[in-house]
Amino acid sequence: MRFAHTGAATVGQTVGDALVRSKTGCTVVGVERDGDVITDIGLESSIESEDELIIAGTDEDIYHFNELMG
Repeated sequence: MRFAHTGAATVGQTVGDALVRSKTGCTVVGVERDGDVITDIGLESSIESEDELIIAGTDEDIYHFNELMG
Protein backbone atom coordinates (compact mmCIF):
# COMPACT_ATOMS: atom_id res chain seq x y z
CA MET A 1 0.00 0.00 0.00
CA ARG A 2 1.11 3.52 -0.73
CA PHE A 3 -0.02 7.03 -0.02
CA ALA A 4 -0.53 9.08 -3.16
CA HIS A 5 -1.35 12.73 -3.62
CA THR A 6 -4.47 13.49 -5.57
CA GLY A 7 -4.12 15.52 -8.73
CA ALA A 8 -6.28 18.40 -9.83
CA ALA A 9 -8.09 16.15 -12.31
CA THR A 10 -9.60 14.06 -9.52
CA VAL A 11 -10.51 16.78 -7.01
CA GLY A 12 -14.27 17.16 -6.66
CA GLN A 13 -14.96 13.77 -8.19
CA THR A 14 -16.10 10.68 -6.37
CA VAL A 15 -13.80 7.67 -6.18
CA GLY A 16 -16.11 5.95 -8.66
CA ASP A 17 -16.18 8.86 -11.10
CA ALA A 18 -12.38 9.13 -11.04
CA LEU A 19 -12.19 5.55 -12.41
CA VAL A 20 -9.03 4.88 -10.42
CA ARG A 21 -9.12 1.09 -10.76
CA SER A 22 -9.97 0.97 -14.46
CA LYS A 23 -7.40 3.66 -15.38
CA THR A 24 -4.52 2.50 -13.18
CA GLY A 25 -5.23 -0.97 -11.76
CA CYS A 26 -4.99 0.42 -8.21
CA THR A 27 -7.65 0.05 -5.56
CA VAL A 28 -8.39 2.97 -3.23
CA VAL A 29 -8.52 1.49 0.28
CA GLY A 30 -8.64 4.71 2.27
CA VAL A 31 -7.93 8.41 2.39
CA GLU A 32 -5.88 10.59 4.70
CA ARG A 33 -7.77 13.83 5.26
CA ASP A 34 -6.85 16.53 7.77
CA GLY A 35 -4.55 14.12 9.62
CA ASP A 36 -7.21 11.42 9.95
CA VAL A 37 -7.15 8.11 8.10
CA ILE A 38 -10.57 7.17 6.76
CA THR A 39 -11.01 3.57 5.62
CA ASP A 40 -14.79 3.52 5.37
CA ILE A 41 -14.93 4.79 1.81
CA GLY A 42 -16.82 3.68 -1.24
CA LEU A 43 -17.31 4.63 -4.84
CA GLU A 44 -19.53 7.55 -3.76
CA SER A 45 -16.84 9.09 -1.50
CA SER A 46 -15.66 12.48 -2.74
CA ILE A 47 -12.01 13.41 -3.29
CA GLU A 48 -10.98 16.72 -1.72
CA SER A 49 -8.03 18.91 -2.66
CA GLU A 50 -5.76 18.04 0.27
CA ASP A 51 -6.57 14.32 0.35
CA GLU A 52 -3.93 11.66 0.09
CA LEU A 53 -5.41 8.49 -1.27
CA ILE A 54 -4.26 5.20 0.22
CA ILE A 55 -3.95 2.83 -2.70
CA ALA A 56 -3.09 -0.82 -3.18
CA GLY A 57 -1.64 -2.27 -6.34
CA THR A 58 1.45 -3.63 -7.98
CA ASP A 59 4.50 -1.40 -8.36
CA GLU A 60 3.53 -0.95 -12.01
CA ASP A 61 -0.05 -0.01 -11.12
CA ILE A 62 1.15 2.53 -8.55
CA TYR A 63 3.53 4.01 -11.13
CA HIS A 64 0.56 4.40 -13.53
CA PHE A 65 -1.49 5.99 -10.77
CA ASN A 66 1.20 8.57 -10.07
CA GLU A 67 1.64 9.30 -13.78
CA LEU A 68 -2.07 9.74 -14.48
CA MET A 69 -3.54 11.06 -11.24
CA GLY A 70 -0.72 12.22 -9.01
